[in-house]
Amino acid sequence: MTDLPAAPDQHPAPGDRAPHDRNQHDPGLRDAFGRVRAEVAKAVVGQEGAVSGMIVGLLAQGHVLLEGVPGVAKTLLVRSLAAAMSLDTKRIQFTPDLMPGDVTGSLVYDASTGTFPFREGPVFTNVLLADEVNRTPPKTQSALLEAMEERQVSVDGDARLLPDPFFVAATMNPIEFEGTYTLPEAQLDRFLVKLTLDIPPRDVEWQVLRRHADGFVPRDVRSAGITPVVGVDEVLAAQRAVRAVGARDDVLAYIVDLARATRQAPSVRVGVSPRGATALLAAAKAWAWLTGYDAITPDHVQAMALPVWRHRLRVAADAELEGVGADGVLQQVLEQVRVPIWWRSPAGSSRCSPSPSCPPCCSPAGGPAWRGSSSCCSPRPSTSCSPPTWHACGSNGGCRDWPAGTAPPTARSCSRTTAGGCSGASSATCGSPRPDTGRAGSG
Repeated sequence: MTDLPAAPDQHPAPGDRAPHDRNQHDPGLRDAFGRVRAEVAKAVVGQEGAVSGMIVGLLAQGHVLLEGVPGVAKTLLVRSLAAAMSLDTKRIQFTPDLMPGDVTGSLVYDASTGTFPFREGPVFTNVLLADEVNRTPPKTQSALLEAMEERQVSVDGDARLLPDPFFVAATMNPIEFEGTYTLPEAQLDRFLVKLTLDIPPRDVEWQVLRRHADGFVPRDVRSAGITPVVGVDEVLAAQRAVRAVGARDDVLAYIVDLARATRQAPSVRVGVSPRGATALLAAAKAWAWLTGYDAITPDHVQAMALPVWRHRLRVAADAELEGVGADGVLQQVLEQVRVPIWWRSPAGSSRCSPSPSCPPCCSPAGGPAWRGSSSCCSPRPSTSCSPPTWHACGSNGGCRDWPAGTAPPTARSCSRTTAGGCSGASSATCGSPRPDTGRAGSG
């Protein structure tokens, strides 16, 4: 299952420019992480979305949890990603007898000096592969808590900082498998993203066998031709660029509304916390930067909502008995919460205004919105729609998809609009967010 699009759209829309850092606009830096994806694809087939999710987690300074049945390339995926980056990498195989000191390190007696120097554990690295993290008891699992959140390890009263960057990629088997332990909720919350890897489709599984028949050895990812394309400096620069990505008030309000909707859903026992909302913001900023935008849009928020929030919801027991899962709840929330719609002005106009010549493109039942053209107000472009016309209606009637393969419209001076028409302070460029009022042609 791919939680993210397989390939980033490298065409930013005008009106989203909010420069804060010179690295934010360095296309070479962004392209370098595109090459990371290509390197990983030399060893891993059919998991492009999971690769995107892992890169998002790294650039957002978070951690990633990979869940799937044994044998779907979870470990190979992490090892391949590490091989494509010149970062120090260590691996821990979690087992029932693993102790916390085996993870963080401990004081070891040195007979030659009569002292107890600290011996660093495998957590002192840039990329930590925590393999089958749910096969060890909670006491050992909790040894990662401080490291993941505070980026430090405290032993004998002394705090020792971890290297920067520090990224945990943990794999786990579904909890219904024998010999596994449910991860503590506090530890689950430390993971920015949870990605699920399913059994691949037939054609992808055939490609896996073809590679093995041609001599691919999964224990040696270098044999697949993977070479490092980024290092510590590039990762840190990309993380700074991601932090500089802008976020408009309307999109922040959209994230808040989504989070509050999860708390009010009747099938949810525990909804998304404020920390979950900030996690979605961080992931959306990383995805926006990877896809060539300088400010997040509702599309980036929606793309990251499931992988960021699916492990933070607690579905009520009666709903679980009826087959309701966290992903289904989140899909409902995304369909029901009002989406900020982005509009541009008519050609030759200095402000947004209704255009009666534009026919509605969505069904009246969904709430009509105006078809985009050179002389009509239209929603902000994205790339998930197929030509030749708009076809995806938002939950409140806004057509939010732009024809694939077409260039975004040119920037124009535009005003923020309300349900009654154009009003408010003028924006410097077209593309200012407009709340979807459900009124066709109202801006």
